[in-house]
Amino acid sequence: MPKNAGICRALFAALSDHYFMCNYCNKLRHQLPSSGYGNLIGHLRGKRPNYEANYIAHASSLAGNLHTFGFVSDKVANIYHWMEWVVDRNMPLSEVDHPTTHSLSRLKPICSKTLKRYM
Repeated sequence: MPKNAGICRALFAALSDHYFMCNYCNKLRHQLPSSGYGNLIGHLRGKRPNYEANYIAHASSLAGNLHTFGFVSDKVANIYHWMEWVVDRNMPLSEVDHPTTHSLSRLKPICSKTLKRYM
């Protein structure tokens, strides 16, 4: 069974002052953070009895998209790991240009100008 927090994030739009708008009928609902999600789930149960099936379909449609899980591209990961390599070892940026450094690392080669641009 899906958690109420996930259902409410998907099926309601958060507005200011603890108000939420239903994505089905555009009705405003007030929900204080200290009271859980009772008002919002109660609204869904009363107006949309099949809301759980809709949420599961929505969540499974996003499952194929790697960006929803927080994965980053290979290029960004490579730049980050080179930054980590240089900073953790307190080396100058020019160290990434040295051929020996390239041979000692499993990372894809990068030049110091590229690294500096992304810092």
